Amino acid sequence: MTKLDKIEEILREYNNGSNISAEAVLSGIENVMNDPEFTKGDDTLRIETPAGELCAFVGVDMDNPSVGIYLMPEGGNGTIIDLAYAEVKGEELADIEDIGYKDVTLYTYADPYTEDFTQRNIIKRDDVVKALEIENDDKNVKPKKSVERD
Repeated sequence: MTKLDKIEEILREYNNGSNISAEAVLSGIENVMNDPEFTKGDDTLRIETPAGELCAFVGVDMDNPSVGIYLMPEGGNGTIIDLAYAEVKGEELADIEDIGYKDVTLYTYADPYTEDFTQRNIIKRDDVVKALEIENDDKNVKPKKSVERD
């Protein structure tokens, strides 16, 4: 994923009615622009299919760890179609969106006519704990920051 791809993703999320403020969008864009390692790396898995090349990549924004899947359609001259993107929000985005620090945000892109995601789901840590009957460490949500008053 390139810097431009990540910036476009941030803007798509904002335009799709996410609870992200304009300030957070600008901050996210600034973070991407200032990150010298935010480039499409060698962490892309590719497999040929009759539909084209299915590709999976590891995001390089370590503040918001992610993986994505896209299709390079046969005959598409290198263009891509986003298919899915899973991300665990870092502290800054999790606080803004009121998402737990162990919740997974899953975006799906089911409409090839638009670059906007078609569905966004939050897979809550509490649900994972219940479904898999694993021990809950109760560390999904960090304590709210106290506000100092004059």
